[in-house]
Amino acid sequence: MARLHPTTIAAAESRRRDLARSAALFAAYALVTVWWSWPGIWNWSTKVAYDTGGLDELANADFYLITWTLSWVSHALATHPAALFDGNTYFPAKLTVAYSENLLGYVPLFAPVYWLSDNPILALNVMGALTYPLGALFTYRFARLYMGDVAAALSGFFYVFTLARYTSPPHFHVLGSQYFPLIALATEQWLRRAELRHALLLFVALTLQSLSSAYFLYAVFLMVCPFVAAAAWHHRAVLDRRRVVGLIVAGLAATGVVTAFMWPYLVLRAQGLMISYDEGHTAFGLIPLFARLFLIKVLFPWGIGWIGCALAVIGLLAREPTARWPKRLALVLVVVGCLSALGPRISIGSVELWSPYVLLRDYVPGFATARKPGRFAVIAQLGLALLVGLGAEQILRRARPRVAALAAAAIAVAALALMAPFPALPLHVVPVHGAIPPAYRWLREHGGGRAVLELPRATGFDGGGYRAYLSTAHWQPIVEGYAANAPEHGRYVYKLAGELPAPDALQPLVDVIDVGWILVHRDQLDPDSAEQWSNAAIDGLERAGEWAGDVLYRVTLPPHDDRRSRLLNSSETVNGLPIALLSDDCAGALTFSDWVERPDVPFAYVRAHVLVNNHSGCTWPALGFLPQNLVALEATVNSADGRRVTEPWRIGLDDDVAPGEPLPAVVGFRVPRAPGRYVLRVHLIQPGRASLDGCVAPLEVPFEVPQKPATTAAQSQEPDPAPP
Repeated sequence: MARLHPTTIAAAESRRRDLARSAALFAAYALVTVWWSWPGIWNWSTKVAYDTGGLDELANADFYLITWTLSWVSHALATHPAALFDGNTYFPAKLTVAYSENLLGYVPLFAPVYWLSDNPILALNVMGALTYPLGALFTYRFARLYMGDVAAALSGFFYVFTLARYTSPPHFHVLGSQYFPLIALATEQWLRRAELRHALLLFVALTLQSLSSAYFLYAVFLMVCPFVAAAAWHHRAVLDRRRVVGLIVAGLAATGVVTAFMWPYLVLRAQGLMISYDEGHTAFGLIPLFARLFLIKVLFPWGIGWIGCALAVIGLLAREPTARWPKRLALVLVVVGCLSALGPRISIGSVELWSPYVLLRDYVPGFATARKPGRFAVIAQLGLALLVGLGAEQILRRARPRVAALAAAAIAVAALALMAPFPALPLHVVPVHGAIPPAYRWLREHGGGRAVLELPRATGFDGGGYRAYLSTAHWQPIVEGYAANAPEHGRYVYKLAGELPAPDALQPLVDVIDVGWILVHRDQLDPDSAEQWSNAAIDGLERAGEWAGDVLYRVTLPPHDDRRSRLLNSSETVNGLPIALLSDDCAGALTFSDWVERPDVPFAYVRAHVLVNNHSGCTWPALGFLPQNLVALEATVNSADGRRVTEPWRIGLDDDVAPGEPLPAVVGFRVPRAPGRYVLRVHLIQPGRASLDGCVAPLEVPFEVPQKPATTAAQSQEPDPAPP
């Protein structure tokens, strides 16, 4: 039997010790995570801890959306991978997963628990918890290239255990930043050693991080370009063809996989469903003041904290030759992360500076859809964590190993203590298994793949999100849902369904949508409507089951005037009118009718009646739900001097606009908080052409918010139609 060379034995023993240290450190990080999650860990199967920040409706809706998305992609991968993007919401729409983040990068952490338990809440909690020890461990492995074990362990700690991450839920999709340090580690190791396993690791890390969320996709792009350039320059003495080709192949392979999963977004963009933010359409998070405040908050005090800052400064001042390269690398990450997080405009006092972010927004496909650039601060967080480790190395390098380990533990404990008191994260109870209403569980066995329409329509964003979550119990198609970008055909469908249970109301409904089940929540109806449904006997509806306040009907009525293929059609409207750009002589006018509610109460939701007049010789296409090339209204609220107070929002029209037949429309908005004179400005638009202002002059409706608002006007609870 051949004897192993002593060098081989020593190398194998070194790898075993290395794996043992990593496993022990992972366990230590996991124990901190258990404490970090206390006492929520004991409720992981039925409860989720998060703070809504006073925005209950939107926060809850985002939670349900994330949970539904993760559940759907895991379900589809196990049952029908070809339908991965064709989620069961917004029936009969296709590619509904692409209406928001696809979250595919989280599948390795979410799916195994989901497949074994059929419990999306348990899977979500486990997934969120795993991002902590994994992110810390990968950062440790990266930092250990430049420093000792103890200092590198502190780098991992300060990268993941921050108040910014603690308060991220319900936005669990921003927790998955654990692959950024893995990208950095794989890049450095490949340039140093050029071993195939490091190229493969780089490909996997790039792919998983890019597929974790759209923000992380672009953050990877923002990080990798300067990081690889700096690393290649630093290792230029060994930079040969193998290393260059390896980087290119790993990058192209990851790009190919990511591109394959991004094509649905390009389809939706061509249909006009993806919102892009430019100089004319700016989201809240892109405003320079708010972007700067968010960045400061994320990095400090909700980032590495006082102790982390002190260690980072010490690391920055390190003079040893071995610290020069990691310092430069850390500074590259910090500068790139901060510049990216500040968005397209960097303001210093009254001066606004140009940012390279503008070039990315204008030329990188899809980058303009980002509305919270502050999330790019994760790049800077990695650089700061590396500086923290360098600072700890300066302090602990002469201490004996056991003393250094105890000192590092004391630093971590002190950092956690300075974070106290932690913000309260209420526990939200979410139904699973037997707690799911029985009607949904019945549909799991008997739904037959037919679409479900629920009455009454869900209220608020979180209502649609909650019904999407409940649909994970049966996976039948549903009409409702919640997403960042989605067609508004539900409004039209529910306008027809709202006439039920009138005997002649079912036919118009089945003519436009192939609904198989109608689930009536009688306990959510007003008493008169509930009574009507109790006595309803409609041809084409068969009662299939009744549970407490829920009654389920099977739809058997066939369509008569079959318009179902037109409901979500990019070539013709629901009425069958071809969808085409208007000619240059599309004369018309917008006229103001009246206020539904007077706009004299700050922040009240009010509505204005507007008439759309077509003076041309052809009908304008408007009744459709894929916005590209459809005529619609766009509104803003401006100050009296013309300064925009709100961002533009789109108002779809309820019918095609025929010549000589004024079409009424309702423009709703929230009144500005500050007293003063304002103007509601309404344009006619047709996405696909530059402007219709030359054909149809914008409508301007002045109004005034008094210093002492009237106390008799009621403030509506309807949501703002403008994009949040």
